[in-house]
Amino acid sequence: MNRKYYIDNIRILLTSLVVLHHLAITYAGGPGLWYYVEPNSNPVANLILTLFVATNQSFFMGMFFLISAYFLEKSLRRKSVNQVVRDKLKRLGIPLLFYILILSPVIMYLKVRYQFDLDLSIAEFFQTQNWLTFGPIWFVAALLLFTLTTVVGGQFIKLPLLQTTATLPSNRQILAGVLFITLVSFMVRIEIPVGKTLDPFGFQLAHFTQYIVLFCVGFIASKNNWLEEISTADAKLWMRAVWVFLLVLFPTIFYFGGALTNGTDIFMGGFTWQSFAYSLWEEVVGIGIIIGLFSWYREKRNKQGALQKNLSASAYTVYIFHSLILVVLSLALRNLDIGSTAKFVILAPIVLISCFAISNGIRKLPIARDIL
Repeated sequence: MNRKYYIDNIRILLTSLVVLHHLAITYAGGPGLWYYVEPNSNPVANLILTLFVATNQSFFMGMFFLISAYFLEKSLRRKSVNQVVRDKLKRLGIPLLFYILILSPVIMYLKVRYQFDLDLSIAEFFQTQNWLTFGPIWFVAALLLFTLTTVVGGQFIKLPLLQTTATLPSNRQILAGVLFITLVSFMVRIEIPVGKTLDPFGFQLAHFTQYIVLFCVGFIASKNNWLEEISTADAKLWMRAVWVFLLVLFPTIFYFGGALTNGTDIFMGGFTWQSFAYSLWEEVVGIGIIIGLFSWYREKRNKQGALQKNLSASAYTVYIFHSLILVVLSLALRNLDIGSTAKFVILAPIVLISCFAISNGIRKLPIARDIL
């Protein structure tokens, strides 16, 4: 089986966007929780960073779920169910526990000590502070849940997901899928708005309709070789729609929806036209970008040199450790009076290089080599 380097290269992009996404939240805010946030008083920069965060959210985690399911299906072709379960428990379960029990307390202690200036001993910290957080590792927890449900459940119930043979959906069928995700997401957000998390896991259920659907799509796509069949013409059509939604509809919806005067809460959930419009915007942009990226990377980025191989091999480790690196560097600049926008610009390349360089060393350690 020829390795699809373009998917590895997409993982580099997605991982980099995760890092920059959390850096943008650090200096612009946004729905959901992050460890350390500074206010941004520049309205133009704040709008740009908010659009960057919203665009990322529309596709990057859903695409991670799709790619994960794509390779899960291929693993099930080569390995027994027991082998797959053991592999996933090791590769997902161990980093999950490591983050929750080691990295998360360290990050929370740094936050309490240097952001809030509370001089607590280690014992006092564990006794008085909420140190048990999932942070971005929620994705690993959700992926482990999705994976075990699919693999183990498939042994007792013949899930249609495991049996489906189908041709690549037409643009009309994809659009119908977009509308389905939009409608269900809108209904979920009436009670569970964007930004509300399921504690302690950190699951934003407002986005989970897309995640579940794209996980299923990834599995079926692998079984039926869909990623190789996406046409350049269709990808360009979807990307044209993306640009219209980004450059025209995003400012239009938010302007006429009252975002400038009343804030964006009304877009995040509730039985409002603004919430439905944002749900539709999110899915058209997200699905369109996913289709466009698969097509473009397959045609233009289906090879790797030594640097790309190292970056793709380190991507998962970056995901695990980037929170600690980002928070440390952000706290180091907290007293520098240059404005939040300047800090974002300065830290963006430093954080990315640091995350991949440090993670490349970590994954080569004997104890991590078979896990990461």
